[in-house]
Amino acid sequence: MIQAKGRINKKIGVFHQDFEAQYTVTTEYIERTFERIKEEAELYWVCLPMATRTALSS
Repeated sequence: MIQAKGRINKKIGVFHQDFEAQYTVTTEYIERTFERIKEEAELYWVCLPMATRTALSS
């Protein structure tokens, strides 16, 4: 649990935006990290259809 100044216990939020076309090692890293911090943080893994600008779409 994260302890802020003044002894307030509060979980932090951790957000991962999954682009679906990301590297496998990135997904594996996120899975390991989320597993490791699941008791200390509120975890958000979002995968939505999104239009993003990339070098290929420019």
